[in-house]
Amino acid sequence: MGESRFGVVGTFLFVVAITALLLHLWQSLLIAPSGAANTAFSEEHAFATLSGLLKEQRPHTAGSPENAVVRDRIIAELKLAGYAPEVQAVFQCDPDPRNPGCTAVENIIAVHKGTGDGKAVLASAHYDSVLAGPGVGDDGVGVAVVLELARAFSAKTTRNDVICLITDGEEAGLRGALAFAERHPLMRRVGVVVNFDARGASGPSMMFETGPGNARLMDLFARAVARPSANSLAYEVYKLLPNDTDFSVYRKLGLSGFNFAFTNSASLYHSARDNLQYIDSRSLQHTGEHAFEVAGALADTDLATLNASSDASFFDIFGLIIVVWSAAINVPIALAALLALIGLVVVHRDAFTLRATVWAVVAFIAVPALLFALGWLLSYPLGIWPAVHPLDHPQPWPGRVALATAGMLVPLIVAAIVGGRVDARALLLVNWVVLALLTVGVAATIGGAAYPFLWSAFGVA
Repeated sequence: MGESRFGVVGTFLFVVAITALLLHLWQSLLIAPSGAANTAFSEEHAFATLSGLLKEQRPHTAGSPENAVVRDRIIAELKLAGYAPEVQAVFQCDPDPRNPGCTAVENIIAVHKGTGDGKAVLASAHYDSVLAGPGVGDDGVGVAVVLELARAFSAKTTRNDVICLITDGEEAGLRGALAFAERHPLMRRVGVVVNFDARGASGPSMMFETGPGNARLMDLFARAVARPSANSLAYEVYKLLPNDTDFSVYRKLGLSGFNFAFTNSASLYHSARDNLQYIDSRSLQHTGEHAFEVAGALADTDLATLNASSDASFFDIFGLIIVVWSAAINVPIALAALLALIGLVVVHRDAFTLRATVWAVVAFIAVPALLFALGWLLSYPLGIWPAVHPLDHPQPWPGRVALATAGMLVPLIVAAIVGGRVDARALLLVNWVVLALLTVGVAATIGGAAYPFLWSAFGVA
């Protein structure tokens, strides 16, 4: 009885501890860091700039009188910073059949001259909004950050030119970026792109997209950024989605770089509440820090040295550090883990009776099936609230606690039920051999998405 009670208490404490760890991880993914890193970026100054640009808080679609007002304010800010901004006014059509039509766009361009004659850094955001709302998060924050970046560069000497491009017509089908890419001579000078956008009003500024051959770029990112939010799994997922930003235009031309966005409070995206009241100042600060750190490093780097044929795998740990390694070693590591686990199966082959193997396979199938079923059951009481946008939850933490705890309890319960019928060695090794096989497959086909499996399988092996 005492041992049984100790087992129940120990299991409960274990689940509580792991749940707390998972929630801490969730917190780092959901909320931008507070305070400020060691950069010159000032959230207070940037918010004042943002408030001045969009003080009426009205929609300003491409070609509208309201957008012309915002355009003139951006130009005035750049002139105050010592630039002679250019307006690229063109009638741009979209070749994408998903967005047929043409738009009169007015891109705003300012160039900080470097001392070298190499390629330039392109720092980009868009200033038009959708008709539904004033576009403070999407993409007034990005514009304010690029303006702060322009001010900072005006007072310093850099190796490379920095082109500050504030595009128009992004919401109409990336037409401002298309106009710059297809028609402006400065495009031939661009060597790397740093783009800022948003799909919400809060959360950390996440670097969610780079490009092929990003190994050296990610090494630079790891050295430059103090409070990183990035992982290669998000990048692989994003590539499968139909979503686009201005960065998509430059990527299709073979350019690489970094694309940043904050994505929480998603129900405010493209809505009337994408305004100054709801924008999270911590997200503005985090975006500005990333801009100053990354663009600052790129401005003083020989961009030719960043070209690489290999990709990186990477993930941040609680937004404190980022771990980066060559994706080329993912398959060898996964194979090493698989072979080691198979070796353990051979060593413990006495545990693998037909009955034990069948039960172990049943347990492996039961865990994801039960997780899905329990998640579906929890979705009703925890996720469906009257008159609330489905992307936002009025009381999210009970749901997160429930889901994290369920994620731990389901495999423990399955293990307790099946473990009483078969040798625990068979149960453990069958599950990990199957996961190692999955790891090899993911590493070989979607290298950037392998790390959640990879280091678990390798560690257990």
